[in-house]
Amino acid sequence: MTGSPFNPESVTLTSARISNLLGNAIQGHVSAITHYSFYALTFGLAGTGLATAFLAGLFPIVYRHSGASLPHSFLVYPTRIAHGVIGWTLAGLIGLHIVALLYHQFVKKDRGARNRGQVNCSTERTISR
Repeated sequence: MTGSPFNPESVTLTSARISNLLGNAIQGHVSAITHYSFYALTFGLAGTGLATAFLAGLFPIVYRHSGASLPHSFLVYPTRIAHGVIGWTLAGLIGLHIVALLYHQFVKKDRGARNRGQVNCSTERTISR
């Protein structure tokens, strides 16, 4: 009796489908969090870099040619510490992105790498006259 609720094969298929749906939902959430983190970390990296430059007095040195010497070390500025932490976090996130790309390409084989950067042609309309 195929399709019976008591058939072990149908239970296996059903649990596999549920697992796939849950996996896709979790993967979608992780993907969204990862991409928003890229934006936040990028703006944070730029912001802490500018803040460090301001605290170190780099703008007059670079743009007004004041002749003052650069600070011996930027590590005395707390914004430089934050800049380093954000930079390493962003580098790790980029590495995670590369691992995810390889996972989609070679493990799931869902052509995830080919679909990046392509326009969805199904939304384009052709006007014939």
